[in-house]
Amino acid sequence: MKYIEKHKTLIILLVFFVAFNHFLISLYQEFIVDKFLVKADNSILMDGIIILLFIFSIIWTISKIKKGFFVKSEKLIYPVIGIIAYTIIRLNYCDSLIPFKHFEVLKYFDFIYIICLIPVALTLALPKPTNNNQNDKFYDDNPIDKNDNDILGRKTKAIQIARLVKNNKSKSSIAIGIVGKWGDGKSSFMNLIEENLKEDKRFIIVQFNSWLNISVKSIIQDFFNTVEKEITPHSFDISKELKKYASNVLSVNKNTTTETLLNAVNLLPENSLSDDFDSLNKLLNRLNKKVIVFFDDLDRLQPNEVFEVLKLIRNTASFDVFNYIVGYDKEYINEALKNNQIPNPEKYCEKIFLKEFPLAPITQKDINKYIKVRFIEFLPTKKDEINDAFSDINLHLDYYQGNVFASIKNIRNAKRYLNELRISIEGIENEVDLKDFMLIKLLKYSYYDVYRLMFDKQQFIDNRGNDGYSGQEKFNNYKLREKESDKKSLPFSLDKSFNKSILKEEIERIGIYKSDEIETIGIICDRIFKDNYRNGNTTSTSLAYGQNYYKYFNDEIDDTNFLKKDFLIFIASDFSKMIEIVDKAKTDDRLVALMLFIYKLNIFEDLSTKVQYENFVKILFYIANLDSDNRWRYFGIDNKFLHNVTDNYKNKIVSTFEYKDENELKAFLKSIFYKEKKYYDFEPDYLKSVYNDYGTSNSLKIPFTKEEIIEYLIFCFDVNSKQIESIDNIFWDCYRLCFVKDWIKATPNSYSGYTKVVEPNKEKFSFEIIPSLLDDFLVHIVVPQDSYGEEKNNFKVGISNKSPIELFGTIQGLIDYLESNKLKQKLYEYPSEFITEFLDFAKKVEIKKEFIDFNFTYGAMKQKLENSIRSYD
Repeated sequence: MKYIEKHKTLIILLVFFVAFNHFLISLYQEFIVDKFLVKADNSILMDGIIILLFIFSIIWTISKIKKGFFVKSEKLIYPVIGIIAYTIIRLNYCDSLIPFKHFEVLKYFDFIYIICLIPVALTLALPKPTNNNQNDKFYDDNPIDKNDNDILGRKTKAIQIARLVKNNKSKSSIAIGIVGKWGDGKSSFMNLIEENLKEDKRFIIVQFNSWLNISVKSIIQDFFNTVEKEITPHSFDISKELKKYASNVLSVNKNTTTETLLNAVNLLPENSLSDDFDSLNKLLNRLNKKVIVFFDDLDRLQPNEVFEVLKLIRNTASFDVFNYIVGYDKEYINEALKNNQIPNPEKYCEKIFLKEFPLAPITQKDINKYIKVRFIEFLPTKKDEINDAFSDINLHLDYYQGNVFASIKNIRNAKRYLNELRISIEGIENEVDLKDFMLIKLLKYSYYDVYRLMFDKQQFIDNRGNDGYSGQEKFNNYKLREKESDKKSLPFSLDKSFNKSILKEEIERIGIYKSDEIETIGIICDRIFKDNYRNGNTTSTSLAYGQNYYKYFNDEIDDTNFLKKDFLIFIASDFSKMIEIVDKAKTDDRLVALMLFIYKLNIFEDLSTKVQYENFVKILFYIANLDSDNRWRYFGIDNKFLHNVTDNYKNKIVSTFEYKDENELKAFLKSIFYKEKKYYDFEPDYLKSVYNDYGTSNSLKIPFTKEEIIEYLIFCFDVNSKQIESIDNIFWDCYRLCFVKDWIKATPNSYSGYTKVVEPNKEKFSFEIIPSLLDDFLVHIVVPQDSYGEEKNNFKVGISNKSPIELFGTIQGLIDYLESNKLKQKLYEYPSEFITEFLDFAKKVEIKKEFIDFNFTYGAMKQKLENSIRSYD
């Protein structure tokens, strides 16, 4: 029937042609052939024109086929009829058709075949669309339409409402409201109701989405057009009357001029709109069917449109046989009615909707279940692992009231998160821990700034160390880097690592997340890094295990930022070209993208020669020493990655890249570290981390032994200290070169960490650097008590128990240093104005062992304390 409706004009013409074909052909002969076509002549020029048109048509058709030019298959009937009609003419009037000059078997009008075959060729050449839902890459935002897809368990409620509609014996129009928040699944729920009604022949189902229109007028017009379309198969008369009624409602045929003319000749209908309504209502009752109108997305309309649609339901289209099922957000509808000066929106809605069915809010467990089921759908081979991951997440939700999915507030958000997850996991599902991967991609979806921060592993992530851990957990290498004030806590502290981390500090600093969001971020981070060591659930694919970290960020940088082919060129280049590529990448803000490729490189598989290896190592140090835009003074390289690149474990580097022996490799690395520079920044920091991480190993030889690292720190101190001019970053860099984290054997099976002093550096720092800046140094040591100056009597001060006092061990050690003869000798060269007053203060603090009241007279000290006053009444 639909096909006949679409082509009814063509069918009528065909019937007319068949009935009068002899008459029409005689007319064609008399007026077309005899008076026009017989006058035309054939010629070589005309042959050439027709051939050129033929060639052009072929070329044009091929070009459109390559572009996938679309022609509706329904339209093919026209060229097919054209071919049939011309074939009939050619068979009956072949002699009357003008032939080619040199190919008399061909006629000029045969070109009609080419014209008619072009759309046929375009349709046949168009690739057939595939509809394999199993391989769909995205979860779209379309609602479900089958009971089988009802993960939220709402089909029972939908059946109840459908039964209510079926059993409704009312002889007047009714409206039922499906009430829920945005994203709560109202459309899906309405589809479930429809599924239980559409097979019942007593009902005509009308699906109407008002949101597709742009004005009140177009909403009403589209509403009646949609209803008319569904009623037409059941009655042409009612369809016609419905169209007439809609026309009167919208007054589409009226304007001032035409109305005046029609009145003058008495042609305007005398019936009012109310009469038309009654007439149409009687016809609809005779149809003996109920019209069920599903009215969705009412809460997406503008307030004035909401008001007009409600009037449409209540008055203009409230025909007896019409039942409305309407989905909306109650709060939004009430607000829209208030904007339209409706004094009591609740009562107004009660007059329109016989019954409202609020959807039960989607719980967090519902959302978690939805994500789990969909995740299993596209990774069925990982069903057990996914179930285990969600069991752990739900257990945490039940007993600790901590929900990692708190940011996923509805099914729409869940679908978008699943799309992120599905695209990201492709190809690496066997290389990652699925729970860790879900959580890291949850950060990307909901808290992207945190995700980007965590990609900067060098700044926010630390090696955990093995203290307090046993079994496989001791290889759980990574944890969130702690703030300096928390670093002395036990490695297996029950306090969550996020609360003590630099990452949390940075998140709070950028100030874009609320406190409850930061709490959720903390839950996610603590689940990723498994701070509770007793779980014993680290696997070889966990994010925090070994060299897995960057696998979880494979999709962080889009290929458009740095292509793999560009990286292959980079690796194959000489050192000068590598520098050029790195500099351009930094200028173009693509350096992080390049680093992602670097971190995925395996030197034993991706590098083939000694030259390539040495160029790669040198470029790593070049990148590490680049200026940085963040809080660090240099760009840096992940220390663990760099160590793995240079670690000659089992002599593998020497043998792979054909070094003579380990000494030759060590000489190469030494040349990088001792390359002449004005200032050494990254290199000593890196070697201190090596000393810390591998200080218990007797096999530490590459790049240096422990003793050689100490020698290098002394070398760097000598060079860097020449740049000191004030208490600045260089001063504190040199201060830090006085210490290194070392290890001592505590038991036969364990080591204990302690801070080792690099004595030569301490000696130079104490008696060559500090004396020239002594007064500024002492001012820095004095610290005001917390909340200094907030209360009238709260002006106590003390001495910092952190840097730089740790250089001397205790306050008494500092006093001994200041009174030493060696320092006194130096002060002849660098006189001090503050040392006497400071010693008096320090001795009192040492006696009291607490903050004290002290009235400083030294100007710089007074200024520092005045700046520290927060408020004073």
